[in-house]
Amino acid sequence: MVSPGWLASRLDDSDVRVIEVSSANDDARYSAGHIPGASWWFWKNALWHATDWEFITAEQLAQRLGSLGVSPTDTVVIYGDPVQFGTYAFWVLTMAGHKNLRLLDGGRKRWVAEGRPLSQKSPDASPVAYTPGTADFTSRVGRDDLRAKLGQPGRQLLDVRAPEEYRGERVSPPSGDL
Repeated sequence: MVSPGWLASRLDDSDVRVIEVSSANDDARYSAGHIPGASWWFWKNALWHATDWEFITAEQLAQRLGSLGVSPTDTVVIYGDPVQFGTYAFWVLTMAGHKNLRLLDGGRKRWVAEGRPLSQKSPDASPVAYTPGTADFTSRVGRDDLRAKLGQPGRQLLDVRAPEEYRGERVSPPSGDL
């Protein structure tokens, strides 16, 4: 996790890349103003396989990062709009093997609240060949794994949804228990 001040002091560093991950399927908000130097991703197109209903592969992610000019040694700072899409991207990139990741504390909202500048200029990136790191999906637990481990000593399931999400009023109905 990095602060807006940390990022602001490194915006001119060629080894630091910034990606805004959006919940919107168009870049209107990004185009109106984003953190200087940030590239833009719609989370579903960038991180999710449209027909397999699964994360994209490490190789597909490497292609997407390489198209932004990101190399495996670059520091990638991610922020979401809204913030949870940045954390989702952070998780996916971690599982795919990118080692040098940072998440912007407070995202765009905090950046703006601190009076930091926004830009309408998209970065000029020269694509690079990105060799993916070693993928590690051990931080992901699927339905079958969860069922097998429920009730085992030392295992506890936490539902961290907001009350509105639990009741099915926001994000992903139906409501109720996991």
